[in-house]
Amino acid sequence: MAHQIKLLMSDKAFKLTGTVQIDEAYIGMNLANKHRKVRAEIYANGESRYDYKTGVMGFISDDYTV
Repeated sequence: MAHQIKLLMSDKAFKLTGTVQIDEAYIGMNLANKHRKVRAEIYANGESRYDYKTGVMGFISDDYTV
């Protein structure tokens, strides 16, 4: 992820200048909302409750360019 941030802040791509705000969120299904049998299958396969979440990051600079 740090490599991608460096790439976005380099001169090759558009430049994020000044103060840059970064926000992250994990979006996805909560396993507590799934049926008990489905949860049992997921845990039996060795997966965790976090395997169904996708990380999303947003960047914005002080002059409001993305």
